[in-house]
Amino acid sequence: MTFEGINFDILVGITAPTVGLLYSKEIISARVVLIWNFIALSILSLTVYSFISSFYFSGPVDESFKQFGNMPYILLLAVLLPCAIFYHIVSIRQMLRR
Repeated sequence: MTFEGINFDILVGITAPTVGLLYSKEIISARVVLIWNFIALSILSLTVYSFISSFYFSGPVDESFKQFGNMPYILLLAVLLPCAIFYHIVSIRQMLRR
């Protein structure tokens, strides 16, 4: 859940503008964007698993880790992660309609 951990969803966010630009200029196909979206959803599910396993099943939690439930950290899981999942699902639906 940190930059040093298994937080590969940052790479998805970094590559998203590039994938969008390449698709809008018709350099890559809708199939490539569809595959990228499924890979991105897999990475996001890894992030959710990492959070659940480390937050709820880590045994006794020290005081510094309890701060993860406060702002701005809770913003990631309460707002940004559901938005990312929603946008990937919308993108997948758009690619399947074409």
